[in-house]
Amino acid sequence: MYLILVILIVVTALLMVGIVLVQESKGGLSSQFADIKKHSGVRRTTDLVERTTWVLAGIMVVISIACSYVIS
Repeated sequence: MYLILVILIVVTALLMVGIVLVQESKGGLSSQFADIKKHSGVRRTTDLVERTTWVLAGIMVVISIACSYVIS
């Protein structure tokens, strides 16, 4: 059971890395060019990516807590 949970954490972490790399940064030089990308589809995609990041983070927390109960 512990091995399955560890595999799930690794898969979730890899998905999280991919989603974070896809995200648009909120500051720096990209904020100066934000007016160029103000299309309706871009905003919906940004919301989806941000929501997916939070969901994956929550899944990682839940699996980590489950691991701590299984290992003891």
